[in-house]
Amino acid sequence: MKKQVFILAGQSNMAGRGGVHWSHNHYVWDGVVPPECAPSPSILRLSVGSVWEEARDPLHFDVEPKSKTGGVGPGMIFGNGVLKVIGGGGAVVGLVPCAVGGTAIKEWKKGSKLYNQMIRRAKESMEIGDGGEIKAVLWYQGESDCESDHASETYGENLERFIKDVRYDLGFPCLPFIQVALASGEKKNIDKVRKAQLGLNMTDLVCVDAMGLALNPDKLHLTTNSQVKLGEMLAEAYITKFMQQSSAITRYPNDHVIYEDTIYGLSELYSSCLTLPNQSKMKNENWLSSLTSFIEHKYFSNKLSVLISFVVVSVFMVYIVYYDIV
Repeated sequence: MKKQVFILAGQSNMAGRGGVHWSHNHYVWDGVVPPECAPSPSILRLSVGSVWEEARDPLHFDVEPKSKTGGVGPGMIFGNGVLKVIGGGGAVVGLVPCAVGGTAIKEWKKGSKLYNQMIRRAKESMEIGDGGEIKAVLWYQGESDCESDHASETYGENLERFIKDVRYDLGFPCLPFIQVALASGEKKNIDKVRKAQLGLNMTDLVCVDAMGLALNPDKLHLTTNSQVKLGEMLAEAYITKFMQQSSAITRYPNDHVIYEDTIYGLSELYSSCLTLPNQSKMKNENWLSSLTSFIEHKYFSNKLSVLISFVVVSVFMVYIVYYDIV
């Protein structure tokens, strides 16, 4: 049986700061590992050196800079929770730690260092050893974006683009995402970010709410006990929302990837059209937006459908562009 792989991404509360405290002018981890986080030969992590090894907290010790002090995060609790359900028959959970503390969502933009590293590690997880099947992405991020008015106001659209880009680059249009709504952040803007997180409406996306979980004295990071609770919430969300569905998630073969390339390109072309001069003349903008949105979320199963959608949308877009320019 191939490993069931989960990508862990975001910032410090995904990396884990449970049990981390300030002592003698630096942060230290108390080393306390709850029983829910106990290591298991059936729970592996992909190291920075691209080697599968037995997972244990701190999961991100070699992913984050050495200036960061890691502790207990939700990953091990999540892994143990999933393993209890899928256990038997040689089942193995593979965790791919990618989170880095203090990072804003702009640092996870397609083409950035963090984004490229995550995509590379995700692809490696499917190839190294006896291979693996990516089942979901766990995403906990947004505290850094609460520090900026602009970042908090645009968080929703940036998160949506991030999810679309990840699915596109991995070739899984229906890849499950489980995101965490913030428990902490700058008071001025945290409500904006939380509203974007809780209100994001995308297929195969669920949100668990961390608000109310106890925080460390720094009022930013979850305590060890809170990380245990969060890990259990993430496991429950995956098991109840995606467990049955995930068995059917497959990476699209080449013709589907080509189709995704086409749709992605058309979406970008449409966005470019809106920036042209005299855009107010684009009387059919709403209709065109609805059409491209429909096609973008419809994953056809044959090349003829791809060709038809390409021709129809392309011809109409060219007409609109010509109409506006002249």
